[in-house]
Amino acid sequence: MTSELIDVNAVGSEPSVLYHYTDADGLRGIVTSGELWATDAFYLNDASELRYVFQLVVEELDQIERSDSPSPDTVSEVAKMVRLAADIALETIHDDIPFFVACFCEKKDLLSQWRGYAKSVGGFSIGFKRRELEAVDEQRDFGRCEFEKVSYDVYSQRAQLREQLREAIKRYELTGESERDRLSLWQSVMGGYFGEVGFNAVLYKSSGFVEESEWRIVVRARAVELATRSLVHFRTGPMGLIPYVGIDVCGADSRRPLIGEIVVGPTPHPELAERSVRMLLASVGFEDDEVTISHSKIPLRT
Repeated sequence: MTSELIDVNAVGSEPSVLYHYTDADGLRGIVTSGELWATDAFYLNDASELRYVFQLVVEELDQIERSDSPSPDTVSEVAKMVRLAADIALETIHDDIPFFVACFCEKKDLLSQWRGYAKSVGGFSIGFKRRELEAVDEQRDFGRCEFEKVSYDVYSQRAQLREQLREAIKRYELTGESERDRLSLWQSVMGGYFGEVGFNAVLYKSSGFVEESEWRIVVRARAVELATRSLVHFRTGPMGLIPYVGIDVCGADSRRPLIGEIVVGPTPHPELAERSVRMLLASVGFEDDEVTISHSKIPLRT
């Protein structure tokens, strides 16, 4: 009988194990290739979440404009720039700088995740050690690759966006009077600002999703770089062709993925599912006791 893996996620704020939910095809692909697929953020289950951060930006901008300011003209000018940039960013972010996302959850047996990512029946959640996932930051094939915890705290989200807005206002005050080229001024004030806001768009979520306890690997690279270097691949899904990039999740001295546990999701045949998982692991060189296999405690509903 397989021993239960200790639920280290119940202790402390930084979990030691994070779980990637997937279906049978996903599990087979990860185990045999040693890669995770980071999906273009606009093809996620709820791509509307990308608009959330821009809504917060506009709301914070309204607050700053209504507050007493020693430089109302500057605030008004930057406000115009921010509103225009937000509109442009929403329309062009997926064309100019694509974001690719691989998702993880602190909880290994969550009904919403089985429904969303594992087709409800016959899915799996794959346990990876968090510190080993942090090593993906070192993959230099991409323009930027980071591993971050998703924020659900609207107060901290607003505080960070507010600070970024105030920094943009200060930057305008320092350069505005001497800068005659409006395009250069735009690039100076808005370029860096919206680069960070765009990155936050895939790391900020509404508090209504807090149950997910999500972490993400986020890959950002310009579309032209991805195309010329053949980094983007395609799979099929409900929306047709879905772009993705592969992320190496093998150890430095191994071609096997750094998996510590596999949870068999709700299924009418849990014993057969476990048997096939063990055979799959053995086929790529895992020993019997290297990966803990456990089962979902959520009742199967059809």
